[in-house]
Parts: sequence; C-alpha cells; structure tokens
Amino acid sequence: MRKLLFLLLVLLLLPKEVNSATLKKVEDLSLDTSIISEQLTYTTPDSIIVAPIFAPRELNISPIERYRGIFHYLIDRLGYNDLPFHYVVTPEGELIEGNTHGDEAKVVIDNFDKNPVVVAYIANQYSNQFDDRSMQNLKELVSSIANTNSINENNIFVKEIVFTRKRDTRTVSIKIKDLFGTWNSQADEIKLFVASNFSPESKPYSVEVTSVQVPQQTLTPGEIVNVSITVKNTGDYGLYAFTNSELFLTKSDETPSKFYVNNEWESRSQVSIFKENENLLPGEEKTFVVPIFVPLNLGEVKETFKFKTAIGSLVNSNEFEIKINVGESDKKIVEVRDRGFSYYPVYSNPNNATNEIYRAVAGERFFFLQDLGNGWYQIDLGNGQTGWIAFWNVSFIN
Repeated sequence: MRKLLFLLLVLLLLPKEVNSATLKKVEDLSLDTSIISEQLTYTTPDSIIVAPIFAPRELNISPIERYRGIFHYLIDRLGYNDLPFHYVVTPEGELIEGNTHGDEAKVVIDNFDKNPVVVAYIANQYSNQFDDRSMQNLKELVSSIANTNSINENNIFVKEIVFTRKRDTRTVSIKIKDLFGTWNSQADEIKLFVASNFSPESKPYSVEVTSVQVPQQTLTPGEIVNVSITVKNTGDYGLYAFTNSELFLTKSDETPSKFYVNNEWESRSQVSIFKENENLLPGEEKTFVVPIFVPLNLGEVKETFKFKTAIGSLVNSNEFEIKINVGESDKKIVEVRDRGFSYYPVYSNPNNATNEIYRAVAGERFFFLQDLGNGWYQIDLGNGQTGWIAFWNVSFIN
C-alpha cells in the first residue's frame, strides 16, 4: 500500500537549495489546470491534519515530472476533481499548494469525523520524524491555517494518510492511522507553537444584495408570503449552512420585526436564508426565498435589513429594504400592551397553570378568536397554533 502512496504523492517533491516560506501555486508550475473540475463539497474547516506520506524508495525524475505525475494520476486515473489535500511540505521545507479550491474544499477521510485542512508531508521510507529543515516552515504554515480558521491546538493531529482501494465501488478512499515515536513529540512541538501564536482572525465576509422581490399586490393581514433575495458573495470565503458562517437576515436596528414568522424565524429579528446543505461560494450569486408574515397593519409596511453570521459577526453588505402593502382585515385584532415587562406569556389553555407556549412582546399583534368571559382571550399565533393570553395584557385596535 505504501507503494501506492508513493506513486500518488512522492512526485510532489520539488527540491530547492534554500528554505522558502512562500507558498508555490499550481499555476506557477506550468501544468494543465484545465483538468481540475469544480469542487462539489465545501465546509468550514474545524481541524488540521499534518500527514506524513511515506515513499518506499527514491525516484530519479525531475521535480516538475514528479508533480505532473501525481497531478494527472490523481485526477485523470483515480477520479479526484483536484488533489485530495490542501498543502504539501517537502523535507527541505518548501511549501506547495495542494487543492486549488482552498482550505474550505472538503477532503473526506473515512475514519475521521471532522472537516480537516490536510497538510501532506513527504517523508522517506524509514523516516520517524520531520526533517529539521522543514520544521520551522511547517509550524508557521500550521499556525497560519489555525489562525485563519480559528482552530486551536487541541484540533491539530499528526497522522499517517493511507489510500485504500474499494473493490466494490472501484474507488480510492482516504483513511488515517496513528504514528509513534518522535512523530508524537514533534506533534506536541507543533501544537505548542500554534498555542503560543494563536490569534484567530475573523474572516471578512462580504456579500452584495443585487435584488429583492416582494409580492406587488395588496396583501391580506396574517398570511405568510415569500420574499426572494438575490445575494452575491463578493468576499474570499464561503458561507455555509449550519456553520459559524451561516448567513442570517437581520433587522438593522435588531428590534423585533413585524415580518417575524413564528416557528420559522430563529428569533424575532432574524432568520437564516439557507436551507440544509446550502451555501454561497466566493463569486457565486444565488436567489434565496425567505418567508415573512404579513403584519396586522394597514397600508405600507417597510423595514430595513442587513446580514450577520450565525455567531453574530456583521457581514460587509449593503443594507436593503423589504416593503409591502397591507389591506384591511375584517377580523378583530389585539395588540400587546406595554406594561413594563420583557414579555407576556401565552398559555395552551385559559389559565396560567398550563403550558406556556409563546412569549409575546409589547406591540405585537394577533387575530382575536374568542373571549370565554373569564379573563382570557384566545389568539391566533400563526402556523395553525392558538393560545390564551390574559385580557389585561392586550387591547383591541379595531
């Protein structure tokens, strides 16, 4: 199996007379990059694997031929869309680009449940440690990756990479296995260097809202309608569902939105524009559909929005407006009074000994359904859900 590893990776060895921390790009090597196909899966990296790749013997071929061999073998013969690692480090300490799609291109490792940035290290057959010539550049590269992707030293691993051919599917998969001896002490050295230089950077996400499409007709109070928002990723980093970079539509002043949809929005002021497994890659433009509630107001209703990430970081984006026209309603409407409390409980039944199913806020409006005459009003919470609120917490507006 190590012979297969060697055929796949030893060709990346590009010897130089002096160390260099400059990352050498694939396009600088006069290769045919047209055979690289589109990356299908991206994610936010959460770990780093430094993986020695063992060569069984030396090959007397030129550096460019070595790289060309691995490049074409992996893509043309094994079916990879690109090299299945992100960086390569030689024993001489030279740094070479691996996957041209960047750190966020997902490399699937069968027995590893994280999303790693993979740094391949070219090792000789009987190596039991990193070459001293490579250690400083290797540590600096791993530290840079860690800071860029906010990965602490506890999520850095030194493991051997193994390529395994699956006979049933005739595909090649990647696994990792433990290393022993000096590799582990050097792994600790790398982690210590990363920890002492750990200064995670907030990725500068940037998007542009190119259009906002809302229903043009007069809308009925209380219905749910869809707004189409076309967004272009103008930054250098991808935005991904269910990660820290997930994109949230947020009311600019962060007060409760009249468009809030119960059980659909994450909070009264924001909603994710992504569905499961959805993303927005650098340079990509997509249209997203967001549900909004037609508020119980008459006439024009408009609010200004911006974008934030899932962890609350502001995204560099133009603010934009959602504006609709609301018609009259023949149903009675109540508004939650401001009695100085942060919220006003809504119960599943007309007494406060039952389950609290919703927390209304001052100014929020609901359709009135019925009055049992015992101090409780039944109101429509939307999405087929109803509840009971104390009559002294609301007042009729029509």
